[in-house]
Amino acid sequence: MSVTPSSETVRKRRTQVQPTSSTGSYDSQDTATTPRKLLLAHNDAVQMEGIALDTSVAFMLLVGMRVLSALVNTVHDCDEVFNYWEPLHYLLYGYGMQTWEYGSQFALRSYLYIVLHAVVAAPVGLVFGAEHGKIAVFYTTRVLLGVVCALAEVALYKGLMSACGPRPARYLLILLLVSSGMFTASTTLLPSTLSMYFTTLASSAVLDYNPALVTLYVIAGAVLGWPVAALAAVPLGFFVLVVGKLSNVVSMGVLVLFFLVSLSAIVDQLFYGRWTLSLLNFLIYNAVGADGDGGNSQLYGVEGPLFYLKNALNNFNVVLMLAMSFPVVALLSRQRRRKLMLLAASPLYVWFTFMSALPHKEERFLYIVYPHLCLAAAGTIASTANFLEAMFHLFFKNRSLARCFGKAARRAILCCTCALSIARTMALLLHYRAPMVIYTSLPKLEGVQGAAAPPTSLVCVGAEWHRFPSSFFLPSPMYRLGFVDAGFKGLLPRNFDPTAGGTAAAPEQFNGKNIAAKDQFVEKVDMCDFYVGWDGDGAIATGTSEWLTLARHSFVDAARSPRLYRALYIPWLSSKKVKYVDYILLKRLPGERSAATPDAECTAQPSSEE
Repeated sequence: MSVTPSSETVRKRRTQVQPTSSTGSYDSQDTATTPRKLLLAHNDAVQMEGIALDTSVAFMLLVGMRVLSALVNTVHDCDEVFNYWEPLHYLLYGYGMQTWEYGSQFALRSYLYIVLHAVVAAPVGLVFGAEHGKIAVFYTTRVLLGVVCALAEVALYKGLMSACGPRPARYLLILLLVSSGMFTASTTLLPSTLSMYFTTLASSAVLDYNPALVTLYVIAGAVLGWPVAALAAVPLGFFVLVVGKLSNVVSMGVLVLFFLVSLSAIVDQLFYGRWTLSLLNFLIYNAVGADGDGGNSQLYGVEGPLFYLKNALNNFNVVLMLAMSFPVVALLSRQRRRKLMLLAASPLYVWFTFMSALPHKEERFLYIVYPHLCLAAAGTIASTANFLEAMFHLFFKNRSLARCFGKAARRAILCCTCALSIARTMALLLHYRAPMVIYTSLPKLEGVQGAAAPPTSLVCVGAEWHRFPSSFFLPSPMYRLGFVDAGFKGLLPRNFDPTAGGTAAAPEQFNGKNIAAKDQFVEKVDMCDFYVGWDGDGAIATGTSEWLTLARHSFVDAARSPRLYRALYIPWLSSKKVKYVDYILLKRLPGERSAATPDAECTAQPSSEE
């Protein structure tokens, strides 16, 4: 444990606002005491009081929580699977699913992002092997993502403690640890998550008054992660221009940008087989469209303007309301460090406003500013509780009672936040985890293949295709994924085809209009060796084969479960109110298999807005 700032500094601040009588009244050094000056003096002193955890202890706590997330968190977005885990799986093991964005004729995704993770995952894969060891590669990669996230978070914690004192820093740490949103986002394999790491580091550099690092982190987050994320950092750019030496900042920014963009172009050339810049392709597609007819992101779903507010309320509960009120709190405050804290949290408001104005919305798009949401809420908790404490002291002239009141207010807010956050995280893990465990029940391939068996066994999914957790969960190189037609009308992925160029392939079935390909589904369900879906979803009823249930797990039935009890886990009540269906793994019983073998299978289409 360490006290920040120094004891000498705290003593100096306290002597300026020390009460001069037993009643607790204050005596101003310059002018007569007024209620306003009393409040300002009291708040200024109390912010620097208290004990904060040493950064190494805070880091270990954050690492512990992020490792827990890596090991038990579900995959929340099919885009994470098919646009990132599957290409990574292909680079490591030579097979996996390819989305149209990775077709070389479109080249919307940068392979630099995949290569960065492959460098880490490849040695792990050599240790654990290409069969059941693949799952170890999946979770080890997640653990490393969690450690990187913890490094960014502890940098923000350290910067806030130095700039604003231990009390707001403590609140920030608590919110980062318990937040359901951070638990979900911290270990996802998405460019928006990488941009979240860098934007968090950029805000920590603002608190440290380091414009050079702000510039470096913002550029790295945009080029290595998600290009659009640079918009969130616009207020930080103004900080750089005002605080930094313009010539130095611009020259360094240009050099870093040139280096990273050149590196991205070289990697794309190696994998796509032609000179192209995926960053530029991505921006053109989303701004201009595939045929110059306007951005095409709306092809993948349109949501109302309140989508992100509702989503953030689910994942952050009271924290969201506290964060959104921080600009008013900070602007009314006369403390300079509150303005600095607001500047560090400003990407939240810019990004929230910008993304809410776009028609296509997805939860993962908001990941970039999740830590900033916790930062802003920490500022509100500190300021509001201090204000209430000062007001209580002003009216009742009892310092000790005022302190007790302030502590009670802060603890009430934090306890409410912790309880709601834990309830949300538990609900996600208990209600939606079935797809993460069902595939581990797939048998060893030797046990299902005979002498006349085909070279691969087909694991099929129907309406639940978007919950497939990736080929890392298929325990043998002889398994492949197939799609059964369950009414989905969009474009699905298909297997990478090494004979057509692998990553450089340009399948003619791909298009930028989200139009389904004719051959993306298996011809009939009897071609599948295994099937994963809901019990009674009707997909296997279209075939003539008999099926054996190998595993079943409970999965929430959203249509029959009250929204409150499926969004939050409430002990004793949730088990009574929430309804479940069985998530099942079926094996087709031995018999004559259809002669036709599906093409390198099928295509699952996520959004191209990542």
